[in-house]
Amino acid sequence: MILNNRSKNNTMEITTTYHAEQRIQQRAISEWAIAQVVQFGERIHKQKMRFCYMTKKEIGRYYTPVQAKELQDIIVLMGQDSAVITAYRNPDAVHAIKCKGKRLAKEPKYKMRNKTIAESNRYRQSMAA
Repeated sequence: MILNNRSKNNTMEITTTYHAEQRIQQRAISEWAIAQVVQFGERIHKQKMRFCYMTKKEIGRYYTPVQAKELQDIIVLMGQDSAVITAYRNPDAVHAIKCKGKRLAKEPKYKMRNKTIAESNRYRQSMAA
């Protein structure tokens, strides 16, 4: 998906997942709003993802009231490969994102050593019997 910016010459290519396209359409968020939030918004890095949003100060300073209403409370979630995973509206989302823990992004401490899933399932079944 190619999303246009404010000027004609400045185009920005943003890749989106199928899930993101569905959610953006269901939630009536315009492609212009997604492009503005991704390009000019603030970013929070949590859980190996980027959460992009526009602050009220930025919206009030640079956009008209009609545009401000469209950009207000939008959160765009991007993965490590810079693809848009989903987008949603939530007035309290920034606070919730900042409070997220780091443990959800960490790898598990235990690892199965040289065992396939079938071997571990057989082991569990033998222990249960």
